Formats: sequence, C-alpha cells, structure tokens
Amino acid sequence: MNSGKTVYFHCAGGRNRTGTVATGVLLELGHVTTVEEAEALAKEKRPDINIKQDMRDVLKGFYPSK
Repeated sequence: MNSGKTVYFHCAGGRNRTGTVATGVLLELGHVTTVEEAEALAKEKRPDINIKQDMRDVLKGFYPSK
C-alpha cells in the first residue's frame, strides 16, 4: 500500500476477521491514527465490515497511542 500497489484481504464472510486485519494494516502503515478512522476507511471499500468489540479492544491494545 505504501508503494501504490493494491492489497486484497479475503476470508469466507469478509466482515469480521478481514475487517480486523484491514484495520490493523491501515494503522500499522500509518494511513490513519485511530482504530475508528481505520474502520471507517475500510468500510468505504467494504461497507458490511463489522469488527467485534473484543477485536476492536485488541487493536487498541496493539496501537495504544492510536
């Protein structure tokens, strides 16, 4: 993503795990500064993403300043 290439994420449903991973990648690469921003950006591409609260909490644990 930092080199201008497209990245695809896929799982059976494409809502929970995929959304969680995509959100984490956006945070890790510095494209956003909060979990909420990352989820909103991911939802622009896949509106039915539904990150479970426990996974959102884990992401906030990995990125405490975000």
